[in-house]
Amino acid sequence: MNNSRTADRALSLQLSCLRRVVLSRATIGSRPRRERHHIAIQLRRWIVIESESCLLTDRFFIISQWNFRSIASRVLRLEITRNAEKNMGLTLEQADSVIAAGKEKAIAIGVPVNIVVTDQGGFLKAFARMDGALLGSIEIAQKKAKTAILFEMNTEAVFEFCKPGAPAFGLEQTNGGLAVFAGGIPLRNAAGTVIGAVGVSGGTVQQDFSVAEAAIAITSK
Repeated sequence: MNNSRTADRALSLQLSCLRRVVLSRATIGSRPRRERHHIAIQLRRWIVIESESCLLTDRFFIISQWNFRSIASRVLRLEITRNAEKNMGLTLEQADSVIAAGKEKAIAIGVPVNIVVTDQGGFLKAFARMDGALLGSIEIAQKKAKTAILFEMNTEAVFEFCKPGAPAFGLEQTNGGLAVFAGGIPLRNAAGTVIGAVGVSGGTVQQDFSVAEAAIAITSK
């Protein structure tokens, strides 16, 4: 996650640099074509565009018709890339990391479990059934993950709304059946946005929660 934030900052700087060139080019749009091709625009910094870097020096930048089009095209591509990265949900790599962290915790406490990871739409992204994990716990793990993603909260927190005497008594019967005991936790990115959920089943309720809690910790790093 830290690498992602660093890359985003670098991309933001590059886009800022590129926009400056485009805006500077736009200010001379009314000049004669020949002059526009070879005009020297004084900027506070000289922007040099390379494949993965944006170097700044105190010089001039000469903008021709060709490199203006190239720059404008690059701005568009980078904007599309940044927007795609921001809108991208849980990746397979992240899901696999969640599974691995959960398995590590389960081994540490000596309990085989089923671990389900779903994306932000509640669809299965990754799954692991540890050796010896109960078959009947697979569906429970799936429902825990589904419950966590549908309500964007821990499954045990959902129970507080549907327990006897609570305002939404019977809520657990909706959406094809929910699991409202501990072991399901939403996955959030560094910005706090829900990008998926993890569901764990196979041990006691507290053991399931411990494994799920260890599994989601990986997404906040």
